[in-house]
Amino acid sequence: MNFMNGKFFRVLEILTNFFLLNLIWLLACLPVVTIFPATAAMFAVSRQWILHHDESVFKAFFKHFKDNLKQSFIIGVLWSSFALVLYMNFVLLLEIESIKFVLFPFVILFSGLMLLTTVFLFPVMVHYDLRVLDIVKNSFFLAMGFLPRSLLGIGVMIGIFLLFIWQPMTIFISFSMGCYFIFQISKKVFEKKQIVTP
Repeated sequence: MNFMNGKFFRVLEILTNFFLLNLIWLLACLPVVTIFPATAAMFAVSRQWILHHDESVFKAFFKHFKDNLKQSFIIGVLWSSFALVLYMNFVLLLEIESIKFVLFPFVILFSGLMLLTTVFLFPVMVHYDLRVLDIVKNSFFLAMGFLPRSLLGIGVMIGIFLLFIWQPMTIFISFSMGCYFIFQISKKVFEKKQIVTP
C-alpha cells in the first residue's frame, strides 16, 4: 500500500511540475513578443529535468528566460519574418492563376523545411552555446539528417494542436509535455551526431 501511495504521489508531483511550467510559459507569452524567449526557457527547464534530474520550475524558468532572452528574441524575429513571407507568397499565389502551379510546390517545400528545422531549433539553442546562424544551420542539418525523428517531433506538435482542439483545457499542461517529449527526441539525436561549430 505504501508503495502504491508513493507511486501515486510521484505521478502527481510530475504532473504538477508540468502544469506549473506550462502555466508560467503561458503567462510569459502574454506580451506576445516574449513567446520565443518563454519557449526557450521552457525547453531549457525540460532539458534540466531530463539531463540533471533537477525538477525546479520557477527559479529555473526565469533564469533561462533571462539567459536566452536576446538570442531567442532575434531568432523569433527571424522565424516570424520567414513565416510571414511564406504566408504572403501563399496568399499571392492563390490570386495568380498563371504561375500558381509552378511556384506553389516551392512554397510548400520551403514551409516544410522550416517546420522540420523548427523541431530542433529550441533544443539546439538551449543545449549548445552557439551563435544565431549556427543554431539555425545545425537545426536544419539535424532535421535533414534524422528525418524520421524530425517527423516524430512534428507529430508531437500536431498532437498538441489536435488535443487542444478536442479538449481546450489541455492548454494548461499539453505544451510543457510536448516540449519535454521533443527534447527527449532531440537528446537521442545529440547523442548520435556531432554538431557543426564555428
